[in-house]
Amino acid sequence: MKTNLQKTVATLGVLTVPELRKLREIINDLLEVTESQAGSDDQEASPARSGAAGHIAAGHIELKTIRGYGPYKYLRVWKGKSLTSTYLGKASS
Repeated sequence: MKTNLQKTVATLGVLTVPELRKLREIINDLLEVTESQAGSDDQEASPARSGAAGHIAAGHIELKTIRGYGPYKYLRVWKGKSLTSTYLGKASS
């Protein structure tokens, strides 16, 4: 049985260069948010912050219930004046 990482790596070869760049951006944002929250007791109250150019200014992972289903995991990241949202999949119960 393949691990999630092995399944993910197996699909990378079919992605286009623009898709790989977008994936890299999502991974960088996700790492920045999760690493900044690793030392925090309350993840919702301690969003990621970075002042470096090209990096996120603030972000968090949000669990959302939609029409009674879920929870679903979203990566919410402020980039400039825009809040971006990336669906990360169904949260494990």
